[in-house]
Amino acid sequence: ELLRRRKGGEMLRVAENTSPAVMLRRVRMHTVPHMDRDQGCDPYYSVSVVSEDDHELYEIYASKEHETVEHIKPSVGRWDSDFVQGQGLRVAGDVHFEFHDQ
Repeated sequence: ELLRRRKGGEMLRVAENTSPAVMLRRVRMHTVPHMDRDQGCDPYYSVSVVSEDDHELYEIYASKEHETVEHIKPSVGRWDSDFVQGQGLRVAGDVHFEFHDQ
């Protein structure tokens, strides 16, 4: 019902208790993007949430601040990164992931 009303253009304020929290523990890329000359990449990411009041994005986690950015080659096959050294990151509501190559 909320999605139908939102698609209809109606502005909705969703209370925090209607957005259950989840614990993010790991990010995994099942393939390694070809971004660098050697066809590998240096992945890092940020996580932001959308404020219910002003609908702006607020960054709550940046992987570069918690771990060293590594160069990954496609031959590895996949890339994993744990949130906060395995402690996890609790989020709720609208969550925005942004992946980057250094």
